[in-house]
Amino acid sequence: MNKQEIKRGIYSINFSNKKRYIGMSNNIKDRIKEHKIDARNNDLLPVHCAMRKYNYEVKILEDC
Repeated sequence: MNKQEIKRGIYSINFSNKKRYIGMSNNIKDRIKEHKIDARNNDLLPVHCAMRKYNYEVKILEDC
């Protein structure tokens, strides 16, 4: 993410297997941190399993 604080908007987690997860949050930075923590703690949601298995990057699609 860039240095400008983005509080809320729509984000994408793009995986190396060419799939993506689209999410929306009131605080994108904190939500991405939560995704990473859940992935490390072996959460079974598909997005968290994919974060453990594939390389990924986060992109901001729209900030509000």
